[in-house]
Amino acid sequence: MTAELTRRVLTLLFVREGDRLLLGYKKNGFGKGKWNGFGGKVKDGETVEAAAIRELEEESGVIVSYTSLKKLAKMEMEFEGWNELLEIHLFTTHTFCEMRPKWFHITDLPFSEMWADDSHWFPFLLAEKKFIAKFQFRDMETISSFFIKLVDDLNAPS
Repeated sequence: MTAELTRRVLTLLFVREGDRLLLGYKKNGFGKGKWNGFGGKVKDGETVEAAAIRELEEESGVIVSYTSLKKLAKMEMEFEGWNELLEIHLFTTHTFCEMRPKWFHITDLPFSEMWADDSHWFPFLLAEKKFIAKFQFRDMETISSFFIKLVDDLNAPS
């Protein structure tokens, strides 16, 4: 039966930080309604490692390096009535390249650990109001002056 199936190569990557695991909730398509790691199809000419990194970034915004990946398994899955065999390359990583994501409630944002300008324009962002802004910094932490203006059209001359 397996010989008649078309092989589809996929990746599955789990991001781990200590005793915590980052999962994504599948909103549509294959696996809809399930929590899982991040992954998907390997494109033509793409390595499974490159596909795992790309899919993680596309689905979660998390960037990891090739050297941080640890390949743990190669699995095959068949579903009755399907004409495909899923070949899944399973990876894990413990290292983030650029960001460590974390959810915050909008009333509990850590402004003291964010850029100094954020507290000035976040209320507009949260209210989904269009605005233009300009900030001048004395150094990396101190705002010397700023300007914020609500607008109807972001493309209109300012």
